[in-house]
Amino acid sequence: MKNNPFANGLFSNAVATQIENLADAAFASFEGQVLAAGLRRQSDLQFADLSGVDLSHSNLQGFDFTGADLRGAGGINVKWDHTTIFDGADLDGSVFAAPVRLARLFDENLKAQDLLRQLQRSGTDKAIIWVADNLLRGQEASSLAQLIGQVLFLTSEDTFLRSQLLFFLSSRLPPSALAELVTASLSNHHESGPVVRAALNVVRRRKLQADAGIRQTILSLVKSPNSSIQTSSLSAIMRSGVLPRELEYIKLAMEENEQLRKIYITEVSHIRGPEFDIVTRHPVHRDTYSFGQKITSLEIYLIARRWLKLEANTLEARKGVPLHKRSPASETFSESAVRERMKSVIELWDSLKRWGIHFSFDRQAPSSPIPNLPTENTQMVAGAIRLNLAPTRNLAD
Repeated sequence: MKNNPFANGLFSNAVATQIENLADAAFASFEGQVLAAGLRRQSDLQFADLSGVDLSHSNLQGFDFTGADLRGAGGINVKWDHTTIFDGADLDGSVFAAPVRLARLFDENLKAQDLLRQLQRSGTDKAIIWVADNLLRGQEASSLAQLIGQVLFLTSEDTFLRSQLLFFLSSRLPPSALAELVTASLSNHHESGPVVRAALNVVRRRKLQADAGIRQTILSLVKSPNSSIQTSSLSAIMRSGVLPRELEYIKLAMEENEQLRKIYITEVSHIRGPEFDIVTRHPVHRDTYSFGQKITSLEIYLIARRWLKLEANTLEARKGVPLHKRSPASETFSESAVRERMKSVIELWDSLKRWGIHFSFDRQAPSSPIPNLPTENTQMVAGAIRLNLAPTRNLAD
């Protein structure tokens, strides 16, 4: 920056260094970026516009967000306590919204405090039954049950209790309160597969996918080391209309994560249609291809032939079985027909480039000689060595 002829003279050395530090910290946590920019946590974030910011893996103890706009600020593993100041801050839809709102309501309600202590001593089953029963009663009892149920949900370490409370509360809370509760749950329990899946089920069932805080927090889960959480979170984002900035975040997360790249290809294929599921998987063992994977001309031929055979299964088609889930039909196809379909395979691969997905292959394969080209009744035993596969499957499939 300081050696840039367009920047020389515009900034002092101190400011230029500060900007360089911030640029270097572009992919650090929010806390890391604040430190890199030389900002003071006790004063420089007051009245700041921090709406939609990713706060993942940040320790916000001692931060002063007085008057700040934190709407939709999400993320996982966000640490904060009573030293984090939110006076006058707009917390709607953020990871802080539910805990702060409930703490204020709870501190003012002595009856709720007494009931909570009793329920905590009575055990999981009685707590669930009490909340479920009182949610169905009059307005006063229901309001009290909603308050206690939410506090129990956020403070309990019992996974079963949390899942049951979320089930009952999800049909009683207004969408905004439920969204804030789910956001806090995903943030606080981001390592628990059952908790994450239960929360994502509620998000889908109550159509909360557009909530900014929820989306930001789900997006942060894409980097989870837990493959099931990766899969469910990426699916939730991709299948609810992925935004350009979200797609860029996902692409960065995939750079050093082979498993995530395969999950991404599967999700893009789901969005684009069943034909894409066919052309992004190995034609025999059905594993999803990797980014940049070399695909032989023989494999392209087998993919094309499999595609034709799946289309030819009209019996399952009439039953409504999706194309990619059908069994291959027994019909045979001429080599020229298969080669023509190979062109369509390549066209679909080309269309995936806009999603950042690409494979390595011979573009002239449809019109070029293909070594060891199988006949319709070639058995797997004949091709096992060539394809390095178990000799029990039929290449015609």
